Amino acid sequence: MTRCPKCKYIRTQEDEGIPAWQCPSCGVAYAKFEDAPLGVQPKQGYDPQTTHHENLKQTSGGLGAGTIALVAFVFIAIVVYAVTKPSTEQIRQTVASVSEGDSDVVLYSTQRCGYCRQARALLAYHKVDYVEKDVEVSLRAQEEFRALNGRGVPVLVIGEEVLHGYSQQRIVRSLGNAGLLAVK
Repeated sequence: MTRCPKCKYIRTQEDEGIPAWQCPSCGVAYAKFEDAPLGVQPKQGYDPQTTHHENLKQTSGGLGAGTIALVAFVFIAIVVYAVTKPSTEQIRQTVASVSEGDSDVVLYSTQRCGYCRQARALLAYHKVDYVEKDVEVSLRAQEEFRALNGRGVPVLVIGEEVLHGYSQQRIVRSLGNAGLLAVK
């Protein structure tokens, strides 16, 4: 004879179709309320009929240290990003200073970058004059690259527009908008 520690229901012969580990009346697993092989007792207020999320709300005593640490980390990351991210005005000034050079197109790249090779080939195919600045070699190129909010190469400055990454369509469209494509 088994008695449910939660609802005090006593199992009978008629309860044969229900697993022996579960109360036929309330559905609780006996091991969650008895001294189970794991020796784990449920928290006060635990109800197996509710969802896990609802049980957490009922049994937790508030925010844990991990949650507070995560919130603090996210807040600090946002503040650092906001402080170090170049403003739109800084980017505009960098584009203007870059555009004052000999060419309307500037390519920030590295020698090992495959997408940079594709960008070079695309510019050569369209016979576009450009200035290439290697961000691994030139400190000034690195500073301009950061001022343009560069996170990865290639970064192209075409006229007044800054393109991050390689996209043949976007590059050709920007070249056309800047009037740098020869009519074929």
